[in-house]
Amino acid sequence: MKTKFFLSFVISCITMICIFQSCGEDAPVTNNNQNTGGSNATQIGTPNGPPVTLTIGASGGSITSADSSFELIVPPGALSSSTEITVQSIENFCFNSYGDAFKLSPEGQQFGQPVTVKFHYSEEVLASTHEILMGIAQQDAAGRWHYFNSISNDTVNMVISVELTQFGYPGDNLTGGGDISFFDIAHLEPRSSSVAVNNTVGLFVSYEALPDSDGELRHLPRPIGSWWVNGVQNGDPTIGTIINRQGQSATFKAPAQVPSPDIVLAGALVNTGFNYRGRVIETYLLQSPVKILPAIVQYDLKVDMNWPDFWWGIIEYHCTYYDGADMVLTVNQSTFPPSLSISDTVNREANVVPSSGTYPNGQGSITWVPDGKGIINIRGLEIFSSSVHGDTIQIAFSHLPVLTPKFHCVPPIGEPYDVGGTQGIGFPTTGLQFRIRNHVQYYTIENEHITGRLTPRN
Repeated sequence: MKTKFFLSFVISCITMICIFQSCGEDAPVTNNNQNTGGSNATQIGTPNGPPVTLTIGASGGSITSADSSFELIVPPGALSSSTEITVQSIENFCFNSYGDAFKLSPEGQQFGQPVTVKFHYSEEVLASTHEILMGIAQQDAAGRWHYFNSISNDTVNMVISVELTQFGYPGDNLTGGGDISFFDIAHLEPRSSSVAVNNTVGLFVSYEALPDSDGELRHLPRPIGSWWVNGVQNGDPTIGTIINRQGQSATFKAPAQVPSPDIVLAGALVNTGFNYRGRVIETYLLQSPVKILPAIVQYDLKVDMNWPDFWWGIIEYHCTYYDGADMVLTVNQSTFPPSLSISDTVNREANVVPSSGTYPNGQGSITWVPDGKGIINIRGLEIFSSSVHGDTIQIAFSHLPVLTPKFHCVPPIGEPYDVGGTQGIGFPTTGLQFRIRNHVQYYTIENEHITGRLTPRN
């Protein structure tokens, strides 16, 4: 909340952020309130996730994409009979898009009342652009993208929406296209970042989605007037400076000490003039928050294994296997390249629940034998695989000798015997990945039932 207040305060203090000239109210246009024309095209995306299908009738309903980033609201009366509606995420080739595009079917479906599509976006997305620069576009069968003129953008709840009266681009006659996407005219990359004192981070203005007067999205850059940090042109030594200006790019250099507050706004003032959604936008300041970190940052790192229905195949015994390790992770960005190290490592004792049971036929007994080691048993970092790239931390572990779970078996007939307890491969077998951030982060390795949790100490 403090961060959001700070960003809003700084933005309100800069008078050159956006200069708009009113061109009147949005007027209804043909083709479902969508602009048409132009010749720029991209390929049509293919599915990249699971479809979600729901039967919706005359009373209406709603359907959400598998990743919850997209919603379709069907009001009462929009459909005259029960219809299977499908939301399919696809590759997104729209200019300056964010997240997946979506295909809605049945393609060409007509509605008696307008339906509403909603895209949910993050605070990070909003911080790097402006409300007026955000939009929704739809692709025609020729691959061209056209933006909607009348949209609703709720920047409080971070939802952008538009109404449709049919699925698919009007006039395509079921020949393909119709994909719908959330995009922005321009934003600053990275949308947010962290950098240690005296270090640098590259900035890039991405404005590839400039609309032409005919309503089609164009791949066309515009000139940058100046670069700013917290409202100071080119910044200063206390908040950070802009260096290495070149075209759409520049470099932000962090100050020698962490400022207060420790988040600054780096930005580029773009000088242009274009008509978008009924307004002429003359200039706009694109900004993204940069968190200034001390040279050395530390985190508490927990590695947890929770393996449900851990089946020991030889004896067909089902149980849940628990294991884990705790340590302190240190990131030193005063060196080149930055270095990682761990300390205070505690390998927790493995546990099995239930710790005993019977054979599948309900006879005999099977009992887990604690060995004190488990299959995690971390010794240190794997040097060649653990590294810092930009603000991304990649962590791979080396392991002390590990033992597979051991069970003592007393069969209904025959002599007792032991299974397991042999030396195995240390888990996790693949690396964890995090960002240098001042909040709790999680990374999951699903096939190994492992979750890493990184908690900042600074």
